[in-house]
Amino acid sequence: MWLVSAFAIAQAIQRIAPNILEAKARGANINIVVGFDVQSTSAEALKRINSLGVNSILVHNARGGHTFHPKIYLFEASGERAEVFVGSNNLTDGGLYTNYEASTRTAFEFPADYEEYAQFFPSLETYLKPTGTTAQVLTKELIDILVLRG
Repeated sequence: MWLVSAFAIAQAIQRIAPNILEAKARGANINIVVGFDVQSTSAEALKRINSLGVNSILVHNARGGHTFHPKIYLFEASGERAEVFVGSNNLTDGGLYTNYEASTRTAFEFPADYEEYAQFFPSLETYLKPTGTTAQVLTKELIDILVLRG
């Protein structure tokens, strides 16, 4: 599972936490990639994400005018199917529950769609597995540093 969002708020993370923890208990590999450009993601949201004990990456480009802004939700059932949602939904209450948002869903049924999925997946990897100077593994120490910096 990959949850990629430009912004996240603590309340939304708290609302989806039981589902994430349930999937984790079943052995799911869970990845959360979140941005915090334009002061949009709170320290509390980062702390809640970190408390889930899942793979988490924080993305931020210090250069003005460069905002990490994707919203991608990918769910895989190994060997069975995959569903990808790409749209306007942030990891916020508005984005998940109350706003009028738009997204597109692409479903793959395996093994029939495996070839197509194998070609599609690499187009998302920049967002699902960000690297380089703009991406850092989310840790308590990183959160503490960011809080100190304001």
